[in-house]
Amino acid sequence: MKNKFFLLAFLLVIGCTNMLHAQWIQSLTVLPPNPTPNDTIMILAECSFPAGTCDYHTQNMSVNGNVIMAWSLHCLGALTVICYDTDTFFINPLPVGSYIFNFQIDAGFGPGPCTPGFVPGPSDTVSFVVSPAVGFSEVIPGDDITVIPNPVKDQFNISGLSAVDYPVRASIFSAEGKLIKNVIVKTSDESIPVGDLPLGLYQLQGQTSGGRMFLVQLVK
Repeated sequence: MKNKFFLLAFLLVIGCTNMLHAQWIQSLTVLPPNPTPNDTIMILAECSFPAGTCDYHTQNMSVNGNVIMAWSLHCLGALTVICYDTDTFFINPLPVGSYIFNFQIDAGFGPGPCTPGFVPGPSDTVSFVVSPAVGFSEVIPGDDITVIPNPVKDQFNISGLSAVDYPVRASIFSAEGKLIKNVIVKTSDESIPVGDLPLGLYQLQGQTSGGRMFLVQLVK
């Protein structure tokens, strides 16, 4: 009986360990695809997990010369469903050169903060080149790209972009030029919430997946 108890405990530990480390890195995407020294670089790490609900995660990143190390820890719930999440990393403008981005993902069980399992999670790398700036195409407010509605109350959508322009990195600045928030807009149907912002004048600064920049004035 005692041997059966220890065998059952051992199998439960192995099963939990396997579940916690059955996470996957689906893809790593560099935006814009051809950055220049003027660009803030965004890297999207698309991940999936064997249990839900992917409610909490922490992440960090360090830049050492031409090597960028990033990692994240996701705390999984008890739901036996595959869930998906995207880790987003913003890298300040880099000098001209070739770079390697290395990403490792770990998972733990229970509400955050949680701890990772015994076995390190999977990792993946993506390389990109920062090329000399040759200028970019800027869309003047009111021409092609607008926001709906404007004035805005609680949320708004970006209008005038095509499907290939997504995902879009959008930054909202105050009238004084202070950064209020950064968001990633994946589709034209996705709204940007601003219900927490006080009334005033704001500027939406966006960058499409192809590196095109645009500016739109917001009124709340």
